[in-house]
Amino acid sequence: MSEDQIQQFLFLLFIAGVLMLAVGLGMYYQRMLRKAYFDVAAELRLSYDYVSYGLPRRLPLVYQLRRGKNRYASNVFKGRYKGFPVYVFNYHYATGDKRNKVHHYSSIAMLRHDLEMPELHAYPPDIYEKVGHMAGIDNIEVQTGDDAFSKAFTVLASDADFAKAFCTPGVMAYLMRHPDMSVEVGPGWMATCIQQRLVPAELKRRMDQMLKLLRVVPSHQSRQIPSSIGNINTPVPSSVDSAITPD
Repeated sequence: MSEDQIQQFLFLLFIAGVLMLAVGLGMYYQRMLRKAYFDVAAELRLSYDYVSYGLPRRLPLVYQLRRGKNRYASNVFKGRYKGFPVYVFNYHYATGDKRNKVHHYSSIAMLRHDLEMPELHAYPPDIYEKVGHMAGIDNIEVQTGDDAFSKAFTVLASDADFAKAFCTPGVMAYLMRHPDMSVEVGPGWMATCIQQRLVPAELKRRMDQMLKLLRVVPSHQSRQIPSSIGNINTPVPSSVDSAITPD
């Protein structure tokens, strides 16, 4: 074997070693991430499933769940949190054809509140660009009168009065502190979505965000949620600031 052949062999051996190391590190990372998901599920007393293809078809409300092909949920947490049924999961769908397929990833948190209320969708520009035309079929765009908020979020609702009651200064300020998060509320459910995959340490915060928003959702029936969370009443500016605190 010539010197050049030996060098080529050693180079190929080095490349193979690097690839094996990368695969090994990737598998180790996935095992550690899976363990972190299991640990946080146990801590919060939620069940955990690695993947679900049926979940996006069963859940209402969120327009992201109705888009594209190859739709599935992964790292699915479900159960009850502070008395409410919840789902938190990563979500994937694909658009385009085989030659220019684009994969989309996000994380979605959903909470069932069993209240009758109109639909409302508050989208930042990147999400509105993807789903706004779908939501706009049955909903109208509502102007809040706040220019900064209007640039950061588009609000679509089936009831303009409900939307204006929801978009209090406190709620708008809260959403401005989370500019990558969309919010959807409607009969029985509410949800938040961000265009990033779920981090285990963020699970509790994502559920708490929904409860903070639920606390100030205008309820035409004045129905109550558990006293540890508070009532769903039309907020006034002085009470909103105390109801929605920075997380």
